[in-house]
Amino acid sequence: MSAPGTSAQTLDLFKAHKVEISAAISKLFPFLHGLRDKKIISEEDFKNWEDKGKANPNDIQEVVYDVLESIQSNLPAIKEIFCSSNLKAYEDLKPLYEILGNGTQQQNLDSQDRTLRVTCGTAGVPQRKNEDGKLPEPARAPLEKNKPEECIVCKKEDSLIHCSSCPRCFHDDCHIPKISAKKRNTGKWKCTFCQHEDLVRDRPRNKDQVLKLNMRGKRIVKCDLLLLWIWCKPKSCHFVDNPATDNNDRVKDGKELKFEFEKKFREVFSIL
Repeated sequence: MSAPGTSAQTLDLFKAHKVEISAAISKLFPFLHGLRDKKIISEEDFKNWEDKGKANPNDIQEVVYDVLESIQSNLPAIKEIFCSSNLKAYEDLKPLYEILGNGTQQQNLDSQDRTLRVTCGTAGVPQRKNEDGKLPEPARAPLEKNKPEECIVCKKEDSLIHCSSCPRCFHDDCHIPKISAKKRNTGKWKCTFCQHEDLVRDRPRNKDQVLKLNMRGKRIVKCDLLLLWIWCKPKSCHFVDNPATDNNDRVKDGKELKFEFEKKFREVFSIL
């Protein structure tokens, strides 16, 4: 972890809190429209996410989470999430903004002046440096309070195992791969999502090259991630026990999942 207030720390904190941020954004406007207007997301992606949100209002959090995943390495985009219009529209974003702290604030430091004006997303508020020349630490909510109380896969409670690096929690047999007793008792277990974030990004390849690769080492983590990611999608529950179905709604759900899986597959394996 980098020093507090650095870009690297902001990215780490943002990745760890995507679940809470997506829960705080209860509607697509102005969140999605602002990202489109600032050219952070393309018009095509905007339309796809907007259509999905309109077709399935109960899946807004899932849509927002997908958007957050697409920008999680883009620091200017992350700052835009906490712009003044979003903070005003989504009250629950404010404590998360405080958790990210100095990393989301555009700071204009003057080494000769002991007053700082913070101007990212909200009106500038003067702050005084400490005697050692540093800013006072922003108020931060304890990370434990932000941990969900249900499994991210099955949405049920009891016997949950919390990731040591993010707020996600699972049952041992809901996670991919299954969490062994040895690992879950160490208190330092990392979920597949966090393990994947720790990996060095692959060099870009075309799809045919990727399909010919030996799936071992870090590529096994990528495969686990893809399966766990689709497993966490609410619509995947339709196909767990009986994949073959003539129900029109489920066929539609299957097509949407296929589209999302292909998109995620290309992202995870850096396919051109």
